[in-house]
Amino acid sequence: MADLAKNQTHVVLVNGIVEKDGKLLISQRSFEESHMPGLWTIPGGKVDQTGGDFWGIIEHTLAKEVKEETGVDIEEHVQLISNNTFIRSTGHHVIALNFLCKWKSGIAEPLEDTIAVAWVSGAEIDKYKLCPGVDKYLKSAFDYLK
Repeated sequence: MADLAKNQTHVVLVNGIVEKDGKLLISQRSFEESHMPGLWTIPGGKVDQTGGDFWGIIEHTLAKEVKEETGVDIEEHVQLISNNTFIRSTGHHVIALNFLCKWKSGIAEPLEDTIAVAWVSGAEIDKYKLCPGVDKYLKSAFDYLK
């Protein structure tokens, strides 16, 4: 019998759509990134294996990734506002969980795997070359905030 865990797995990606003063935080991917180099996205990352029980892994990963990529701390409470799947350029199947987060502290700056950051309004989204689907994530966040 085939081992389904080996044959049908997904990468779990958590994205933070960080809101501050009515604007959302986006970041530009480094040109050294293998997936979508140079395009604008929202901070986030893959949920790592923990080797066992770990409560709150989604929230932990979300806060860690936003901080590592942008220097921003988010409030503890986050809201899942959308999810989707896609196939990464590496061939990995990805489940993306997109959370609306509130800025808690920190000055946004490009850090790990990013070369620029920006706080954008809904009217400014189309000025950036976004990774596929990110415009939908941002628009759903603005709709949710209304």
